Amino acid sequence: MKKILLASTVLVGTTGFAAADVSFTGTAYTGLAYNITTGALQPEINATFRAGMMTTTDGGLEAGAGVVVISAGSIMQKDPGDAQFGTNDYPTGAGVVLGASVYLSGSWGKVTVAHDTNADDDATTPGDWDITATYTNSFGNFDLEVYGVMHTPASTATTNGDFGAKGTYNFGDYGVWVAYDYDRSDVPAQPHTISAGVMADISGFTGAAEVAYNFGNPTPFSWAVEAGYATGPYSISAFFNSDTEYGVEAAYDLGGGVAIEAGYAHSNGVNSPLANVVYAGVSMSF
Repeated sequence: MKKILLASTVLVGTTGFAAADVSFTGTAYTGLAYNITTGALQPEINATFRAGMMTTTDGGLEAGAGVVVISAGSIMQKDPGDAQFGTNDYPTGAGVVLGASVYLSGSWGKVTVAHDTNADDDATTPGDWDITATYTNSFGNFDLEVYGVMHTPASTATTNGDFGAKGTYNFGDYGVWVAYDYDRSDVPAQPHTISAGVMADISGFTGAAEVAYNFGNPTPFSWAVEAGYATGPYSISAFFNSDTEYGVEAAYDLGGGVAIEAGYAHSNGVNSPLANVVYAGVSMSF
């Protein structure tokens, strides 16, 4: 389940019900991607819409829900750690409900139950849905997250029984974290992984690094680093990991939630097909 690196609001009221905040947000992208290794040129387009709802009980308990819908489209997978890297990994049919979530939040923390129709991150595989329950809370500078995954036999997802926890300590512009994940589909390696990382955000510079140990794997150690810099409308980021996978992306912010983006990513064939991908396009957020 865990991968290693890399609105407007209107108040609605109905007689007999508490007033609720309803929000509508969305994203979109269009451009071109080219797989240098295979020679495949792919036009790219997608759009995502999210509706969110929130209300508060008389006792101060916050309750909310959200639904995400994605359009049919075409997007080349650019994450070298994904098995579909360098190929289309986006629903090609009519509009698809990507997922729904419901949460309850109070002074004791927050519990979220989310349904995902694409649990295995392969949009070409139907029926791979699951339900994830997550508990989060903050204790001063320390953040805690615990999750568990379930689904019924009707699902084809490989995530049933996954669980894990992550603790993060934040101090100023820095943060450190440690996590444990059980991934039952992680074969031929073992499902138990311990990881830790650091992150920083200083004067426009951002950086992150993490290491992981997968018990029982012949090569149990892995690591990844990423860095970025932003000034005015310009930004650039890059990543590199122990599988010799790397990439870089640059963007120019036009304002109003619109940006021009271009990038390059390389996979050496360890986690996905050997490929080199270049891409450019326009992203939008609403």
